[in-house]
Amino acid sequence: MSSRKPDARERKKSDRLTSEVAALDRLRQTNDELWQSHDLRTGLEQMLQAGIALLGADMGKIQLLNPARQILTIAAHRGFRPDFLEHFREVSAADNSACGRGLRTGKRIIIEDVNEDPKYEPHRAAAAAAGYRAVQSTPLFGRDGAPIGIFSTHFGKPHRPSELDLIRFDLYASQAGQFIERLRNEAQLQRLTRALLFKEEETRRLIARELHDVFSQELAVVGMEISSLKREGKSEAEHAACLSELGQKIGDLAKRLHQTSRELHPAILEELGLEPALRQECESFQTTSGIWTDFAARNLPAQIPRDVALCLYRVAQEGLRNIQKHAIGTNKVGVSVTGNRDGINLTVRDQGDGFDLDEALRKGGLGLISMEERVRAENGTVRILSKPGKGTTLTVFVPLER
Repeated sequence: MSSRKPDARERKKSDRLTSEVAALDRLRQTNDELWQSHDLRTGLEQMLQAGIALLGADMGKIQLLNPARQILTIAAHRGFRPDFLEHFREVSAADNSACGRGLRTGKRIIIEDVNEDPKYEPHRAAAAAAGYRAVQSTPLFGRDGAPIGIFSTHFGKPHRPSELDLIRFDLYASQAGQFIERLRNEAQLQRLTRALLFKEEETRRLIARELHDVFSQELAVVGMEISSLKREGKSEAEHAACLSELGQKIGDLAKRLHQTSRELHPAILEELGLEPALRQECESFQTTSGIWTDFAARNLPAQIPRDVALCLYRVAQEGLRNIQKHAIGTNKVGVSVTGNRDGINLTVRDQGDGFDLDEALRKGGLGLISMEERVRAENGTVRILSKPGKGTTLTVFVPLER
């Protein structure tokens, strides 16, 4: 009894299934390699090679988005010469290249023939020199839905990838997005860890200096003056004056100790709540800095979770500290905290000279990092608006239902 030979339809179906299995296996292998990799460039080159092979492309590139400047820059490429890389060195959402349009729309852009696409005209010479006629650009997203880059493949002839190939390619794009986000988070965590360790040591040094240079020496002086009262034959009035002066010194020391204790741990926050704690912080800031500070609180719920209250208090504290250090020329500060059914908004505003936010973010100042990390831990958002000569506004929102 002879077996029946498969017909053309069955062979086609079998070939398609075989192709599917092979594509998924390549994806699994690439994914395994990515999770073992801690080098961004190496991982992106692996993804780029796999994506080019999947779509049968001739060349390709992966661009990463600078979130501060909203500019795409090439992080990995294959098949391009230096003149092409220089031409696409920086691409914004206003650009009409495929990657620029992809960034602008948040959707995949396919140009089947660059010579037939009117918008691509400024880049045709670069395409001809590089040797491609078709291009597809797929946006890469983080888990929060924000764009983080573009994955592009280029073809030597007019071409449009099949829908099945594009579905498979989306899996690679998803893996690339997760890989980029993971390494960025790891790098940020390392920077933050180093900064926090430095901050911890700096805080200990300042406390030690405060205890030694202020409290220890002042207490020693008080002790010496008390001893002198026993030896010297002074009148009752002179003793009373000396005791009054000693009482004043001890009172000042008590205030300094209270201030240091409050900076280390705000007990008032636990005892009386967020509004009194912020009000006291603003009053203390006004006293020490000499800057008029206006505080307002509206519609705060009676019960605020401890971690939310501490987050908002520390962010306000850091914001005021930054104003005292950097807001040259300001003579007024406004702090407001407002509650609604969704959460709590905190605003810290000054009228100083402002600063270049992009430059501050590139330097990775610990103050900005610590504020962002505190708010992120509570699923909140931070927004800073500042321009040289225009003052600075810090706005924070923390949800109550998480």
